[in-house]
Amino acid sequence: MISKANTINYSPFQAMTGLFRLIFPLNLLAALSLLSYANTDEIISDDFSGDAGSIPVRKAETDNTGISGNIWNWSSGSTYLEKGFIISAVTGVYAGGRIGIKAPAGLVEVAGVCEVNTGLTGSSVYTPVQWVAVGFATTKSDSWVGNQPGNLLWGLVRPDGRWTLFQNGTTKTLADSTESTKLPPFDEGASIKVSVQYNPKKSVAALFVDGVNISGWLDTDITANTIGAAGVLIYPNATSDPRVAKVDSFTVSNVSSIGTVPNN
Repeated sequence: MISKANTINYSPFQAMTGLFRLIFPLNLLAALSLLSYANTDEIISDDFSGDAGSIPVRKAETDNTGISGNIWNWSSGSTYLEKGFIISAVTGVYAGGRIGIKAPAGLVEVAGVCEVNTGLTGSSVYTPVQWVAVGFATTKSDSWVGNQPGNLLWGLVRPDGRWTLFQNGTTKTLADSTESTKLPPFDEGASIKVSVQYNPKKSVAALFVDGVNISGWLDTDITANTIGAAGVLIYPNATSDPRVAKVDSFTVSNVSSIGTVPNN
């Protein structure tokens, strides 16, 4: 039995501090460094609401860029709106778009919530897409396809869990998955968030899936003043049905960071 004389009454603050010290033997700053980011400030946001059909001239649903007349540049008329998401317009064509942003002053994230495998690939009739990607570009007129230097910084994920982070089109691979680092194949109908974060103060970037940094922070040759757009793309195989992959939403955000996210 413990006597009252040997007991200590902890305040809630002291108890919480003790818990932090128990879980994290380092100091409080080191403990906080395990957190990736606390909150975001949206620059662009679009949930792709609207009637099904070819996408008309369209602004993002939220646009805090301050860019006059900032409209989406869709991929060669091959992108189709289907009441809350975008898909390819016809079999075997790529779908996506780019929209203007201003050069970032701090840590910035471009993200797409998507289904890399909607479930149609369970049939022998349909083949999956090659990949879904998000990234930053020089202007919204820059192409995603091929070796395009204007496509500054972008990351892709494939239905089988492989991923890559590129710089300057495909001229420089910053990180590429291996057998040990690739993700498990994405479940049919699973919705995932694919994002690229870029820190202009340190010129580093990383690829995230569902908030997890899968590439690690990597040095880039990108400077903030070259960034003028962000975008998303679905890249199919020749026989991919339009509905084997889709993008549900798209955001560009300023990220308020803590700890290991390099923002100093």
